[in-house]
Amino acid sequence: MQEDVALLKSDYYIKKILRQLKVEYKEYSSPEELLDSDAKVLFCDKKTDVKKAIADGKFVITNHEVLMDVMGKTAVTTKSYYYVMRDFLFGERSFLINHMVYCCDSSVDLVDIKTQQFIKEQDLFDVGLTYDEDNKAMKGACVLVGRQMISLPWRFKKTACFSRLKLYPHYNAKKDEYVTKIGFSVDYKTFSGLLFVLLRYAYQRCELKMPDTQPMTDSMGEKEIAFIYPHEEYMNRWRKGIVKKRKQCMLFFSAIFAVAMILLNCLFNIRSLPNIYPLYKSSTQTRYMADFMKEQLYPDAFLQLLVKDKNVILHDSGDEYEHMAYPYTDETTGETKYAISYDPRYYYGRDYYRYFSQFSEDIIIDDSVPVKDEVQKLNLAERMTCLGYVNDMQRYVFLLNEDQIEQASYFWYDYVYRNDSAPMYIYLENDIKFDCSDVVALWDAQNNLYIMSKEYYEKEVKLL
Repeated sequence: MQEDVALLKSDYYIKKILRQLKVEYKEYSSPEELLDSDAKVLFCDKKTDVKKAIADGKFVITNHEVLMDVMGKTAVTTKSYYYVMRDFLFGERSFLINHMVYCCDSSVDLVDIKTQQFIKEQDLFDVGLTYDEDNKAMKGACVLVGRQMISLPWRFKKTACFSRLKLYPHYNAKKDEYVTKIGFSVDYKTFSGLLFVLLRYAYQRCELKMPDTQPMTDSMGEKEIAFIYPHEEYMNRWRKGIVKKRKQCMLFFSAIFAVAMILLNCLFNIRSLPNIYPLYKSSTQTRYMADFMKEQLYPDAFLQLLVKDKNVILHDSGDEYEHMAYPYTDETTGETKYAISYDPRYYYGRDYYRYFSQFSEDIIIDDSVPVKDEVQKLNLAERMTCLGYVNDMQRYVFLLNEDQIEQASYFWYDYVYRNDSAPMYIYLENDIKFDCSDVVALWDAQNNLYIMSKEYYEKEVKLL
């Protein structure tokens, strides 16, 4: 079958219309291939020199952007609201098309002689008018029909791809009133009817027979009144109503979102309650993590209860320290600057001293108590009960550190006890009496902590 129509592969909307009309067509990748085809009717939606194709006797259906480019001008773009046509040849129609349009300047001033001759030969005339949202006719945004070309104010591809759902006033002829309906920004059904009558005109100009096709509407080509612009007073009320409804919708969806977030938060809290509640029970108080007791991670609340109202005997308040400074080069200025690092001796034993100073009755410094190197040789871990590691308790001793230096911050404490030190365990005398008045606290070279009563220390440890 002979294909009398050709178009670009990107014109999906035109292809859809042609399939509905049962019109055979050819597809081409570029405008140049399209213009060189042997088809009689061409749909060309991209800028190219259509004068050559028209000179070869072909009929071109294009848009004002292409036509203005042929004339060496730039088409002005604006936004339309609806289109109205009342023509003896093409019928009567009106439809919504709230879309960007190209306005054509038909004057041939400052145009070369050949282009002037081309425009005059086409004998272009206006068909229909395009109106904006304020019901004002838009100059140059009409359909131009000539001897061998038709120029539309819309691009086929953009009209098909960039349509959105919106609320519009719709005239109900039976009730003789306007109602608000939701619909696309382009009335594709009636717009397709316009394309049908224009294509029929192109076939007639090329002396071609229109294929036998079923029209998309009974009145296609004669009368299709799909949109009637309401009077100004109604439009003002309608716009205010739309703004009000939009605000109400936003408030409604915001309320739904807020309620949903509250319900989800409540659900999360209810489901997490078994994990949250133990943190507030004195019997399982661990301050930091709910699973400390389960995994034998040291519960510091127990140690606080143990040393409460008791004297704690220590050898000293911790090792001497010196935070070292090291040089580095500033990449931006190239200057040599100095940064202060940290001395590990600032922590560990000194933090044990800070902890017991806070929670015990008093601190007693006794030089006869073994130092950490001597404690390492006593192997006390074999004689005592391990309660777990003490790193997390030490990590939060920064709350008790009143030194106004950088190394006393939470960052350094977290780094030292979480990343820079091995697990430090706490050991407790097996049969310690909780009513004893004095306890001895020792730590070894690995900073493991040993807690025992003074009586046990005198009998079992001091003699070793």
